[in-house]
Amino acid sequence: MPNRKFEGRKFRRQHSIKNYIVDFYCPEEKDSKRDLELQQLGFTVLRFENKMVFDFLHRF
Repeated sequence: MPNRKFEGRKFRRQHSIKNYIVDFYCPEEKDSKRDLELQQLGFTVLRFENKMVFDFLHRF
């Protein structure tokens, strides 16, 4: 598998966004922009790994 990182950021190829296909997509960059916008609106952003959600979902 090729290294899909550039300057420490992971990129995906041929990613769908709404009605568009982008050649390269960096989810970390999008997430940080979205997080900043949500924080500016007064929200707190929490992140959990998928494994944590699925392993502990039954507790709630």
